[in-house]
Amino acid sequence: MDGRRCKGCGRELTAGDLRYVTKVDIYAAYDQMEIGPQDMEMDHSEEIRQLLYRIKDEDPKQMSDDVYVRFIFDLCKQCKEDFSKRLEDGELLTDEGEAS
Repeated sequence: MDGRRCKGCGRELTAGDLRYVTKVDIYAAYDQMEIGPQDMEMDHSEEIRQLLYRIKDEDPKQMSDDVYVRFIFDLCKQCKEDFSKRLEDGELLTDEGEAS
């Protein structure tokens, strides 16, 4: 396990150390749309053209991150306990008190 470090405290995690693989998935929420027969029969070409025009200069990575991002990292036991408590307590702020 060379090179593994706790993302919380930075402690090196060696073979045999108790560690916790932590996965955080952040994705855009959406309300399900109802599509009826009229929607299927409509020509949406103009809407598609307008959408493509609006996004033509956007950064593809940023657009992807706006929809979904995943973080995977290791935590030592103490940092796992601290992280879990912060989640349970609704404390999703950094130590500096700024939204993360």
